[in-house]
Amino acid sequence: MAQVDYQSKCEQLKREVYELQVKLRGMDYLEEDRRTLATQLSTAKKECDDLKAQNSTILAELEPLKKKEQELDQQSVKGYQLQIQAIKAQRLIATSDEEKNKDKSFREKYNLNEGDFMVTYYSCTDKKLLGGYLYLTVESLIFEYTLLGAGNRFTTAIKDIISLNKVKVHKFLPGKGASVLIKLRDGTVHELRCFMQRKETINKIIGQAKILGHHIEILRDGVHDINT
Repeated sequence: MAQVDYQSKCEQLKREVYELQVKLRGMDYLEEDRRTLATQLSTAKKECDDLKAQNSTILAELEPLKKKEQELDQQSVKGYQLQIQAIKAQRLIATSDEEKNKDKSFREKYNLNEGDFMVTYYSCTDKKLLGGYLYLTVESLIFEYTLLGAGNRFTTAIKDIISLNKVKVHKFLPGKGASVLIKLRDGTVHELRCFMQRKETINKIIGQAKILGHHIEILRDGVHDINT
């Protein structure tokens, strides 16, 4: 009986030793993993430090370029301002006193900058199909209702327009549609419909924006229109 107990204890001790050996091997693997991870972290930190150093170098190189860009922007702004002044001055020279008075009344009515004047206008409606006119001036875009009290007109600087989105409201009708969504810098969107000359209207606005040194994105149903 004592012999059996002895053998049983030996077997138990062997199992315990084996389990300890397994645990030790597991700890060795963990230690190896820890060392590998530490090496990887050290390498990653070095790479991160190198990237920071490169970034600092790039930023230092960009600084004079930014200053140069600001100088060019200022020169461009001055150039566009001179161009606008020339257009306004030419208008004053070429128009009669009667037309000058009309221009003055137009500016006062819509609170426009001195010397601004109407370039052209187009018939259209708002989204409720209330009729009006879209006036394009040297610096602004204005929608005015035909009927007094039909709604609130809007006036916006051309430089505040970020996109013109050509949309087709009624998909079942033939053609490409006759509506435009005018999106402004502050997120406001004006929807105008029933343009008889939508393409010409958009081209005129884009042309005036270019004179002002301003870019307006042209979209069709929310997607950039490569055909414009």
